[in-house]
Amino acid sequence: GASAVVLASATNTNQPIISGLNDATNYTNSDIRIFGKPSTRPYRRMAIALSFGEEHVDYHIEKAKKIAAHISIE
Repeated sequence: GASAVVLASATNTNQPIISGLNDATNYTNSDIRIFGKPSTRPYRRMAIALSFGEEHVDYHIEKAKKIAAHISIE
């Protein structure tokens, strides 16, 4: 398995706005962990995308990156 980080893209002192979850959850053998932090700032780790299975780790690294790319947190 592998993981890819989801970083915040902007500063938001209110509740973070998360988008792209519908597309990100369409992948099989995957999961998303949102950390639940109360605010954002650029480059703050806000979530991770996970990929798992019997395939080679390189496959899972690329898949986790694709999943993470769907998610935007502002």
